[in-house]
Amino acid sequence: MTTATIVIEGVERTTKALKKYDAVMYKEFVAEVKTEVEKAKALAKSSYVSGRAIKGWNNKPTISPIKGARGFPNYDYGKARSGVKAIVGGKTGKSRKTWRIAALQTKDPGGIIYDMAGSKTDGTGSGVTFIAKMRSNYGQASRVMWPAMNAFRPTIVESINKGMRKATTTLETMMFRDTGR
Repeated sequence: MTTATIVIEGVERTTKALKKYDAVMYKEFVAEVKTEVEKAKALAKSSYVSGRAIKGWNNKPTISPIKGARGFPNYDYGKARSGVKAIVGGKTGKSRKTWRIAALQTKDPGGIIYDMAGSKTDGTGSGVTFIAKMRSNYGQASRVMWPAMNAFRPTIVESINKGMRKATTTLETMMFRDTGR
């Protein structure tokens, strides 16, 4: 799974409080941020190359000699594009220790490989040649998701900040009304 994320400190508590005290405004906040993330999603989808990414990269998964294993995934342009999702809010990963405000995500194996091949290592065996081809044809790893999020970072951050200003004002008004101070 590939994810590109924008991190802003202090939003989690405010959005949790907003969700608890004014669910309608919380939904408006999420919708506004999602509108901006959807623009990044469209850019990410258009960043996948049509056809075969690398000559020789099969359009069908290779057969694995190990029973039950899936083999090396294929690159399918349509699946790579349709696999991109815009996500706003919620916990991230298995640890659930961080809170995601805005992210792009794909779970398509071929799309992940196209985006991230060579991000951690230069590969081993035939993977060295594959990664070298990916780098020479399409650049360094994080070829799709991060550049798309980065292109729309200013508008996404501004929509989050705008939502936080509205949320803070609403929560302060509610607290003043409830406590009389």
